[in-house]
Formats: sequence, structure tokens, C-alpha cells
Amino acid sequence: MVHYKEKNKFEAAAKYGDDRVKIWRRAYDIPPPQLEDFSEHNPRNDSKYHYLDKRVLSLTGCLKDTVERALPYCHNSIIPSIRSGQNVLICAHGNFLRTLIKYLDKVPDEEIVELNLPTGKSKEITMNEQMFALRTPQIDANQLDEDFHSYNWEIFSSLFRHSYSHLIHSFKHEFQLFLRLLTSYHTLLSSKSSATIGQQLLQIKYSPSLQTRRQKVLYLSTFAFTYLYEKFLVDYRRLLPFQFIYKLFLFFNFLLFLRQGTYINLFERFVQLKTVHDHPPSLRVLDYTYMKRELIWHTLNETLGTIIPFISSLKARTFMRKHLSGTIMRQLEQTNICSVCDQSIVMPHESMGECKHYFCYVCAYSLIQQSCPICFKEIPNIKPKEFSVG
Repeated sequence: MVHYKEKNKFEAAAKYGDDRVKIWRRAYDIPPPQLEDFSEHNPRNDSKYHYLDKRVLSLTGCLKDTVERALPYCHNSIIPSIRSGQNVLICAHGNFLRTLIKYLDKVPDEEIVELNLPTGKSKEITMNEQMFALRTPQIDANQLDEDFHSYNWEIFSSLFRHSYSHLIHSFKHEFQLFLRLLTSYHTLLSSKSSATIGQQLLQIKYSPSLQTRRQKVLYLSTFAFTYLYEKFLVDYRRLLPFQFIYKLFLFFNFLLFLRQGTYINLFERFVQLKTVHDHPPSLRVLDYTYMKRELIWHTLNETLGTIIPFISSLKARTFMRKHLSGTIMRQLEQTNICSVCDQSIVMPHESMGECKHYFCYVCAYSLIQQSCPICFKEIPNIKPKEFSVG
């Protein structure tokens, strides 16, 4: 609901101006000022909503907020009914209807301001059999495909890690081409599937699938081009201007994809393959409980990781032996085993002070200006231990 801190839009226009009120009413992501806590229009003061958390009762809003609330309902209720062959009559608030039109007709944000829907006048919209997939699942599916090929290659190359490793380096691109063809044979080139590995995980697919011989040949030619491009151009740094132009085409194609929402790669654009949802997208409910737990854990982990290196384990053990010796900790005695590292003493050194116990050179050096773990006397410096003969 859009408000203006006034009784109606006419009073708001008289106070703030027609242009400002028009932006508040129809702009995509510019909300009007928030309601005051004491306002009679504030939903948080309405007894009808006493059972709701006040945080879910917005004090302002714009069309962008309506989109976030309306699209899940559209995918879960409206679109499945249309796909089942029904004609759906939608009678709703103007903002909800503008949301549907913006999504279905892909109206840009800057043009939605001029979209006007007269009250009581019907508008007929004819939809395709399937809705195009959103940009995010397409990008995620593309990234999942790349991750799968990388993981597949890592597992395959590990077979030759200890023997015939030279084959991996000499025929790397040939093996990768073989793995990609093998994967495609069981996915897109199979009559039972019309989706890649990443698309199957995200429940999207190509529509129509690869049915004609021309489409399959073009699909296989992309593998051949990638193989030749990486093996003979990238590895040997040849035809750098051509590489730049090719990457420039990829960049402009991606910009078009972000603008239009279709054809994330050049192959899809050449073959005119569009990605659609295999099933209607479900409503996603965000729960921050897990995120909070992860943040607390990572904060604790980083705090301990910063503090622990400053704590000397030797100091802690010496302190505990000094106060707990003879109770829960045994009292140390001088033996041929170093009391610090619990190993045989190498290059024995002793204190130059009152303490006459000796340790390994490295251990004794670490005890300088510290307390002896046996007698707890301070060790100012160390010297080689001299043993009497006879």
C-alpha cells in the first residue's frame, strides 16, 4: 500500500507536487517517506495485525517490494493454472497487476512509471506454454556445469597421477574433449533428457530440446571449437586479436542476456534454445537462524585463532605443574628425557642461575627468561652442561 502522510493522493499532490507523487505511486524502487509511529495509517497500530511480528508490517513500500511478494504467488498458483489449460481471471490491486505485466512483458524499470491501468478495464495476456527461466538459475546452472567438468577432470586425471602422468600433460585437451562428449551423450544428446547437469540440479531445461540434426551438429561443433581454441590459440598465445574479438563477443552476449533474460551463451543464441522451468519455482522462505549461527561460529573461530598464538603452552604447563603438582599432575624429575619435548636430550644445556636442571639445547633456549618446569626457578641464560668423568 502506498501512502503519502495525507488522506489521499490529491492532498499529497497539492503538498508535494504531481511529479513527486507520480514517482511515489508508480516508480519501481523509489518508496515514499515512512509512516510515523503515531500515524493512524500505521498498520503496526491496527489491532487486526496484533498477531503479526511488527517487522513484517512495512511502513513504506514501492513496486519492487510488490514484485518480491507477488512473483512467488504467480509461479505457485497462476502459472500452473494457465499451463493446465485454464483461463485465469485476475482481479487485483493496480500495483499487483503492474507487477505481473512488468514481469511477463519484461517492462524496463524506467518505463514502468508510465504504465497506467484504468480501473475496471480488462487486459488480455496470452502466455506461451512454458515460462522462461529467471536469469539467476541460468547463471547458476552454467557455473554448475563448469564446476562439474572441472571435478570430472580432476577425478579422471588422478588415475594417472602415479603412472603415465606424461599422458595427462601431452593429451590434456583431448581427454577433456572426450569427457565433455561422454557427459553430453548421457544428457543433451540423449533422447531422455533436454537439460545439462547443472540445469537438472536447478530443475530447468531447454525448450525445445535438441531434436534436429542441425542443432546436434552445432552443439558438437562448440566442443570442437573450444578444443581448437584452447589447444592451438590459448596455449601458444596465437592470434591474440582474434582471441580479443571472441571474448568481446562473449561479453556483449552476456550483456544481452542480462538485458533480455535469454541465451546465456553463443550456442543458445545460434540455435535459438531458450531455458524454461521444468517445474514452477516454489516460494522461498528466508530463515536467518543458520546464518546467525554461522556468523557466531566464525567470529569465535577468528577470535580464538587470534588469541591462542599469544598464549605460550609452556607457560600454561609450567603454571599448572607449579600449582597442581602432586595432585592431578605428576611432579617432574631430572632424567635422560627432556622435560619440555619428552624426547631424548640432545646437546644438553643448563641454566646459568640457581636451577641446575638440563634440557635439549633448543628447549633450554626457549626457557630463557622463563621458569624451569621442574623446580620453577627462573632461567636467566643457558650454557652447555658439563658432566664429571669418573
